[in-house]
Amino acid sequence: MSVEHFRPSEQLIGKSVVEVVSLLPTFPWYIKVGGRHIEAARIASLVVVDYDTQEPKVNDDIFGSIPVTPGVPISIKELKPRLTPPWPGRTTGLASLVHLDLSQWQQDRQFIYLGKPLAHIPLIDIDLEIPYLSREELLALIKNEVKDKTEADRGLILASGKQNFHFIGTERLFTDEQLVTFLSLCLLMEGPRGEPLVDSRWAGHSLTLMRHRADLGGWSVYDFKDRFATLRISTSERKPNLPKVVAVL
Repeated sequence: MSVEHFRPSEQLIGKSVVEVVSLLPTFPWYIKVGGRHIEAARIASLVVVDYDTQEPKVNDDIFGSIPVTPGVPISIKELKPRLTPPWPGRTTGLASLVHLDLSQWQQDRQFIYLGKPLAHIPLIDIDLEIPYLSREELLALIKNEVKDKTEADRGLILASGKQNFHFIGTERLFTDEQLVTFLSLCLLMEGPRGEPLVDSRWAGHSLTLMRHRADLGGWSVYDFKDRFATLRISTSERKPNLPKVVAVL
C-alpha cells in the first residue's frame, strides 16, 4: 500500500495513540483556503504540550515541536521519549496546531489567505454520560454526530476511559478561523435524549486565544495569540492506559 494513498482502515483498530501519532505524516491531508480545495497539504511539524494533570497547577506548560517528513511515519522509538511526561503529575497532549511546508505553494497567491504557515488537525474530546447505550451504540452515535454536526467524514475514534473517547481527524486540516467553527459545531453534538457529547471545559480552553491551561504565574489569557485543541497522548496517574483506536470513520 502506497504511503501517499494511505487511508484509515479497520487495521488501525487496537493501535495506541502513540502509533496513531506516528502515522499522522502519512495521511492525505488537504486544506480549503479561499474557497479552494487544496490537495497534498504537507505537515512540517507537530506540536505537543506537557502540562500539570492535577489542580491547582504548580508548573507551567512545556511545548515541543516534532519535525516530520511528509509521507513518512515517525519512528516509534524516536517518538516515545517525546511523549513521556518528564516527571510525575504531568500529562503530554497532542495539540491540534501543526506547521505546514508551504514551499510547494510559494507561487500560489491564494495562500495569502493562510496568513501564516499554521493549520489544525480536527480533535474532539468526547465525554459521555449515557449509561443506557451499549458500547456499539455509543460508537455508532459518535460516528453519526461527528459526520452530521461537524462534516468531518474521516478520522479515528479512540477510547480514553469508560465513556470518554477522542476523535482525531485524518484528512482535512483547518485554518484558525475554521477551527472556531469546527469547535462550535462540536458543542452541538448530542445523545438521543439531548445529552451533550463534548466536554464544554475542553471546548472553552480550545476556543480561547491562550496557551493550553495557561492560568499560572501572572500569565494572562490576553497575552496569547494562538488557539488550539489538545488531546491526551500519554498515561497519567488517573489514566494509566494509553487511548486506543476502537473505530474508524
